[in-house]
Amino acid sequence: KVDSANKEIDNLQNLTQAQKDKAKEDIKNAADKAKENIDNANTLENINKAEGTGEQSITDVVNQAKDQDTKNKAEKDLQDAKNNAKNTLKAKAETANNAIDALQGVDQSVKDQAKAEIQKALEAGNIAIDNSTTIPEVNKALNDAQNAIDNIYNGIDKTSKDNINNAKDKAKQDIDNKVDSANKEIDNLQNLTQ
Repeated sequence: KVDSANKEIDNLQNLTQAQKDKAKEDIKNAADKAKENIDNANTLENINKAEGTGEQSITDVVNQAKDQDTKNKAEKDLQDAKNNAKNTLKAKAETANNAIDALQGVDQSVKDQAKAEIQKALEAGNIAIDNSTTIPEVNKALNDAQNAIDNIYNGIDKTSKDNINNAKDKAKQDIDNKVDSANKEIDNLQNLTQ
């Protein structure tokens, strides 16, 4: 029973070595206590009872170790999800910042302001991810932060496009005005033929 229990403990992949060592020590102590109770028993009934109690104690230790293994795995999975979410969010922020740098219709101060807002969204997202206690909460925090970054980029992208379109419209209007002015000037020249 002890060897079988120790093998089960060794096969629990998510326990730390210290947790495995403690479980094995608890198994040994339960076995030693059971043997002592068996030695002190005077009847077959008491021997069987001591053996059953000892086996149950060993089973209880194994079950506690399995519970700890499951808990450790859940904690590891949650931490992995948090790390992956933070890496995804960081990449999203870097992509947005690069896209902002490439915009031609806004000046550097507007770009810097948008990039500062993205940094704030990144930091807020990381805090929300860190504070998450479940993987669905991590995913929601990531999604919310990505949406915030998208909204910031979409806003500055629209401003850039609007500025470029307005500049084009103004330039065309300036050309039209120049053409009108030139035509009027030519019309006012008295010595030209029609």
